[in-house]
Amino acid sequence: MTGNPPLFYGLLWGMTAATGLTVWGMWTLRRSFSITVEARQLVTSGPYRLVRHPIYSGEILAAATVAAIRFSGVNLAILLIFAALQLWRSRLEEGKLSSVFPQYRDFAERSRWFW
Repeated sequence: MTGNPPLFYGLLWGMTAATGLTVWGMWTLRRSFSITVEARQLVTSGPYRLVRHPIYSGEILAAATVAAIRFSGVNLAILLIFAALQLWRSRLEEGKLSSVFPQYRDFAERSRWFW
């Protein structure tokens, strides 16, 4: 754990904001949220106006703050594996969404992939 209180509290606020992004994304998806890769409805409102993958972005950012607070080589490796898996899953979802919703490609061209 960091011995620098301002840094520690800054990381906690960052983790809170990242978790808020994740929750906002899940709330916006509502019934379109799924654990498996599915295409139920194309959602482009809420945080999806800003970034195509707010849930994954929030999860990666929150995990990064935890890794920073409890920094070690092992935690860094876990973070990198976690982020790689999230990025891979986002590509699977984009493939699915592109195949089901032709308008997804236009949305993807005008929005950012991650934060």
